[in-house]
Amino acid sequence: TIRFSVTSNGLSGEEWITHLEGLGHRGSDYAKSLLRAPAFRPTRGVTTTIAVIPGSFWKTDAGRTTSNIRAEGSKRDWKQGLDLNPEVACLIREMFSDEELKDRGLWAIVAMHEPINGSDGNPNLLAANRNDDDSWLDTYYDNPDNQWNVDNGFAFGVPPVSSVAATAVSHLERQFALLDPVSLIDYASRRASSQFRLMVAIERPTSSRSMRYFPTRPGSRIWRCPT
Repeated sequence: TIRFSVTSNGLSGEEWITHLEGLGHRGSDYAKSLLRAPAFRPTRGVTTTIAVIPGSFWKTDAGRTTSNIRAEGSKRDWKQGLDLNPEVACLIREMFSDEELKDRGLWAIVAMHEPINGSDGNPNLLAANRNDDDSWLDTYYDNPDNQWNVDNGFAFGVPPVSSVAATAVSHLERQFALLDPVSLIDYASRRASSQFRLMVAIERPTSSRSMRYFPTRPGSRIWRCPT
C-alpha cells in the first residue's frame, strides 16, 4: 500500500483544467465534464491521507472488480464514496509525474469517490494515468462488475489516528527502542461501536513469535498477548 497526504487548494473544476494543463497534464473530455459537474465541490486547506491499494493485491482479474475493491476499502474502514472528495484525483495528478507512477508499477491511480455522471451519462471516477505514454487526468466507468487491470491503483482516504492511538503508539515505540532486536512493522487503528481499538503488531526478527498489544478503550491499560 502506498500512503501520502494531499491538501486541497480551493481550485474549482474549471481552474483545475487550466492548472493541470499548465503543468503539462492533459484532461480527457470525460474528465473535464466531471470537473464541470455540480457534484465537483472544491475545498480549501483540507488535508487527506491517501492510501493506494495496488491492483496486484487481488491475485486474479476476476477478483479485481469494483465491488471487491470497494469492499476491501470498507473492510479497512477507509473513506470512499461521498466521504472522499473527487478533487483528490486532481491533487494526485498534480503530485505524481508519469515516471513516478511507473516507478511504483502503476499505470493509473483511481480515486474511489462517489461516481459522477459524465457527458456520456454514465457514472465515472476521476483518475491520474499515463495512458498512451502521456500524462492524463482521465475517467473510468464505475461499474460494480468492472474488472480492473493489475497495474491500476485504487485511492482511498485514511481516517486520522486519534490522540489516544497516537499516545499509545508513542509509548510503545519508546519501550520497543529498549529492545534488541525488535522492529515495529505496522499498526492499525479502528473504531468499533463506542470503543476504540488499536492493534500494534511487533515482530522479532530472530524469533517466529510475535506480540500484539490491544488497548480496548480510551484510558485502558495496554495488555500484552503472546501469539
